[in-house]
Amino acid sequence: MKKKFLAVALLSAFATPAFAADTGVYIAGSLGMTSNIKDVDSGMSFGGLVGYQFNKDWAAEGGYISLISKANINGLPAGGKATATLSGTEFAGIYNYQVNEQTSVLLRLGYANTTAKTEATLNGTPLNIADSTLSGILIGVGVQYSLNQQLAIRAGFNSYDLKDSKTGEKPNNFYAAAVYKF
Repeated sequence: MKKKFLAVALLSAFATPAFAADTGVYIAGSLGMTSNIKDVDSGMSFGGLVGYQFNKDWAAEGGYISLISKANINGLPAGGKATATLSGTEFAGIYNYQVNEQTSVLLRLGYANTTAKTEATLNGTPLNIADSTLSGILIGVGVQYSLNQQLAIRAGFNSYDLKDSKTGEKPNNFYAAAVYKF
């Protein structure tokens, strides 16, 4: 009986680290490029998020995203100059399809709530333009490669269907991210 107990204890000790790699809290930071915003130049994006891996297949994450920051707005009248910033929060459920020990394909489905800010001048005179809130569904796909049990890198694509009471935007974001699991 003692030998069986010892065998089970040893197997549990070796199985626990593998299980720990499939669950737990993680943080991620991303850099990327956002495009497909009407009359606005493509711009750099960045973000940070906190996630929780429930098991090897499912996770949830949420955080801050800046899709564009001070990107030029085109199509203004002569003497006009304007920039746009689009940033806010996002929350997503993640399905993680394990290709092999280190590589997985990620599918994201979530919700984003952003604020669009515009700074504009006409012939050097500042214009007062109200901020607008844009919110809607986000869908994405990506690939994650685990360097070890705690550190991984991601590359992916997110599409946002953002709407307010008057307009809608569908920005696309390509990104690369570093992920650290606690």
